[in-house]
Amino acid sequence: MALIPRALWLSVHKWIGLCLGIWIALQGLTGAFLVYKLEIQAGLDPQLYRTGSPTKRIDYDGMVESVAKNFPGYRIAYLERDGMASDEAFRFIVQRLGVAPSPFTDREVFVHPSTAAIVGDRDWLTFTKAVWVLHNGLIAGRLGEDVVGYLALVLLVSLLGGIIIWWPKKGGFRRALRINIRSSLPKLIRDLHTVSGIYAVVALLTIALTGLTVIFPKQAHAAISLFTEVRPSSSFTSDTTMPRVRRDRQTQSAAPSLNALAATIEQEYPRSTVTLLLFPHNSEKGTFTFRILPAGVNPFVYTTQVYMHPKDGHIIGRFDPANQPAANSFLGTWAVYLHTGHLGGTTGRLAVFASQLFLPAFFTGL
Repeated sequence: MALIPRALWLSVHKWIGLCLGIWIALQGLTGAFLVYKLEIQAGLDPQLYRTGSPTKRIDYDGMVESVAKNFPGYRIAYLERDGMASDEAFRFIVQRLGVAPSPFTDREVFVHPSTAAIVGDRDWLTFTKAVWVLHNGLIAGRLGEDVVGYLALVLLVSLLGGIIIWWPKKGGFRRALRINIRSSLPKLIRDLHTVSGIYAVVALLTIALTGLTVIFPKQAHAAISLFTEVRPSSSFTSDTTMPRVRRDRQTQSAAPSLNALAATIEQEYPRSTVTLLLFPHNSEKGTFTFRILPAGVNPFVYTTQVYMHPKDGHIIGRFDPANQPAANSFLGTWAVYLHTGHLGGTTGRLAVFASQLFLPAFFTGL
């Protein structure tokens, strides 16, 4: 990159800003919003997200029966929760029978985890989720995700160009890291762009690279494997085909008791919190897939997925960061939590939030 003239980098940096400025600003604003998505959506509809009484026990079978009874024209796709409150309602995502799954036809059903009473329901595509879909794929499905990925590559080039343009001559780093508020207006605007940008660039590079990892996992796997070992920790991980399991997206076959499956999870991971349950017809592996947060550790570092046979419920695989190479964990879960800042706790989320808000400031450099 040092062989490329600085003037050319300046031209590339400016033209990217001119051509993609609106998209860059949109990604920044929606990304900052999504850092606190869970808190925002629960705060907007507390009557749905909160039951008003702490959960004493979780009756998975009762909840499934209640949802099936009250929504006969739908099929359960998955169950999710945030694990943020003791009186949290569990959310069942149901898909209309005979219709392809779609954000525009799916519904979200809120259920009391102990009594299995229906707390309420609504269309899946709320404002918060629309922001999420827009940020991830411009509301255009997989094609939109690919487009966002390619645009992120261009943004990455712009960020690298910004570093090269800013890079001061020997002895000028201290001055290059300060903003002189007494400068003329044009120079002040330029300094606000470059100096604030250089402070945010580490977080922005991390966000761009982890976003690319999420959108293009196979390419990321190939790239990372050039530098370190990426291997399955056992015969089954999240990126292998499930052996001896026949998938069936059309019908939900007789299944073991979900309460029994949850008891097995509790035995394997005491006091863990289940945040997601994929049903076999909606799972990539054709299994019951539990996503859990183990107790006593950083939940985002050790987020684990346990895969259970759809017929007899025995564990046939797991994705456990405690028992596999760090590269596998990065590709499996850490990239997502780095992208949102959750891996760094409160500080990480604030860093991502602030840096995302900087992206609209790209316009100051045009």
